[in-house]
Amino acid sequence: MVKELDPKKLKEYDKVVGNLESTYINDFFKLDDYDFEIFSTIRYDPLLVDLETFTKILNDVDNSIDNSNLFFLFDEHFHRICFSLQFFKWNFKLTRAQFLKKLNESLAPLNKSNSYRIKVIVSKRGEVKIMVTDTPQRFNLMDGFNTLANYASPFWSVYVDTAPIHISPFTSLKTSKRDEYNKARHRVLPEPDTYGIPQEVLCFNTANQITEGSITNIAVKGFDEKTGEQRWYTPVLSSGCLCGVVRHMLLTKGLIKEKQIYLKDLRRDEEILLFNGLVGVVKGRIVN
Repeated sequence: MVKELDPKKLKEYDKVVGNLESTYINDFFKLDDYDFEIFSTIRYDPLLVDLETFTKILNDVDNSIDNSNLFFLFDEHFHRICFSLQFFKWNFKLTRAQFLKKLNESLAPLNKSNSYRIKVIVSKRGEVKIMVTDTPQRFNLMDGFNTLANYASPFWSVYVDTAPIHISPFTSLKTSKRDEYNKARHRVLPEPDTYGIPQEVLCFNTANQITEGSITNIAVKGFDEKTGEQRWYTPVLSSGCLCGVVRHMLLTKGLIKEKQIYLKDLRRDEEILLFNGLVGVVKGRIVN
């Protein structure tokens, strides 16, 4: 389970929040003019715990066991929602216990041996809605880090956008206002092919800096200037990319590093990593 953000990382995020507020909200955005909701998409998966633990949780009729480990990066999702509430200055708070209770209530009538996609939607009035749908099981949510020979998941086809997105608080934080991403997908993604290959569009800002995918954060290969070793790099938060839950977890564990990535740095057929709170980490290949 991922712990709370450490003070150093919180300080970095506070600096980004300050920059966003002064650049976007104070100068360009009047948030009262926008009708939107905060949301987060969470993966429920019994494979996240061992069989003994899962059995204990299933038999816990009094709900005395904290079962948050069944929700992929539960605490990351909770912290991001709270962070967003604070950023947008919505005048209410959500506790960890309330959040976990809402998730468990949504799963109460379902078969808990299956995996589910849980969309949590929080309104400005403090209403919390939950939408649950089936999602395929994944036996290794970090599969994208495997070698090609050991990679068992589909390769995503990644198309580079043909126009820049305009970064704002709605690209840095996860909300229902997804106009920029919807336009990007409409611009460049072809119709789904008959083989059902998952598709993603890679976005960039007006400075030609790569930001993220339309539904994922991303990382590309590069060389560490100090060691000369090859590493995975993800765009910096100041590019306008989403504060993704998997992105933060991978940074915390040292599996990726932050770096400014430019459009000119990309190559056709290049292997990249895509990650979000539902699929974990998968491989993608730039096809245009």
